Amino acid sequence: MKPFRPSNKVPPFGLLLMSLSAVFGGLLIGGVTYLVSQLIYLVVIFPIVIGAISGVLIGRAVRRGKVRNPWVVGAFSLLIGLLSYGAYHYIDYRVERQQAHAEVLREIQQQLGRTDPVLADQVIDQNIQEITGLSGFAGYMALKAQAGLSFAHFANGLPILQFTTNPFFTAVYWLIELLIIVAVALQLSRALPSQPFCEIHQRWYDQHEHLGGVPDSRSTDLINQLHAGHFAEAGAMLEGQNTFWPSVELYLKSCQGCTESEARLQIARLTSSRGRVQARSLLQGMLSSFQQADLKRGIQNRISNASLPQPHGDLLFQ
Repeated sequence: MKPFRPSNKVPPFGLLLMSLSAVFGGLLIGGVTYLVSQLIYLVVIFPIVIGAISGVLIGRAVRRGKVRNPWVVGAFSLLIGLLSYGAYHYIDYRVERQQAHAEVLREIQQQLGRTDPVLADQVIDQNIQEITGLSGFAGYMALKAQAGLSFAHFANGLPILQFTTNPFFTAVYWLIELLIIVAVALQLSRALPSQPFCEIHQRWYDQHEHLGGVPDSRSTDLINQLHAGHFAEAGAMLEGQNTFWPSVELYLKSCQGCTESEARLQIARLTSSRGRVQARSLLQGMLSSFQQADLKRGIQNRISNASLPQPHGDLLFQ
């Protein structure tokens, strides 16, 4: 049994799908987040939701585009996180600037008797630069950090705790939100390119089979048999129905109808706590068609032996 490793291939169509998902999906998520934030903004919850949607978009592109490179998928998960969070703040900047532009234009109209949009933009940029030393979007973010973020805890409709962050903690808070978004997106998408893929038929493995399991006390013997390449002996150890906890179970994932590609064998330890089954992967590797046949032959022999009629005790001495 050899270790399973993804092929790291990135088809052009998959690269295109991930690029479109990251760019357009990130911009759309940022825009929707801004609109919703005008009504309510939930600390921590919003970044998790943004990250979850981002991860789902990239994950769908990975599946449809048949991308098998975890590093490339991780890079696009980072990209969509940056774009979605950046778009949210940039739209906020453009709206605030548009409002400031209208106010400055009114002042110019009152003082000069005419409107001058170019002059209004220059006045806004000059004011931001005098305060922060920066202009444009970067200057706006610096100005927003200086103003700080206000948090309040309400009880019976009244604020009982209020505080405003200083510039440093405002920047730290933004960084934490960005990290949450990227982390959630990575969590949802990183495992997808590492799923087994049939290079012959160019499709993800779609057949999932539970082979059986053994009590946890026999797990070391089972794993040793697999490591030694004694697949028929390992198959003969397996019991079909899981009536014991904890247990170690074997699962086989393969390309349905394909006799040439390898199959992925996964060994997982199952435990039951408060009526809930929890699984932890112990080992996984690839089996050739011959190794699969040996393993299933051992299982079939165990089933056949179990179904044979047992002689009556009295007959043993005849």
